[in-house]
Amino acid sequence: MLDPKTLEDFGITRLDLDPSTSTDTDNGNLILDVKGLSISDPKGLEAQINQITGVVTNGLFALRPANVLLLGTAEGIKSFD
Repeated sequence: MLDPKTLEDFGITRLDLDPSTSTDTDNGNLILDVKGLSISDPKGLEAQINQITGVVTNGLFALRPANVLLLGTAEGIKSFD
């Protein structure tokens, strides 16, 4: 099991903090995409990520799955309940 204390523990060594090039939410929080993780315990990993100082939320949805999926397509937005 991972024991992450910071984002660096996940292999993230640089964040794009330049507002002209970074991706952020409507509340001004940075969106960080992470690739290449091998997740054997999604619920445990989600709980650990949420304990990192500064993390607002994550997109694993293991502890509480999403109720609705909104999918953007060339024909428009499709909703799956």
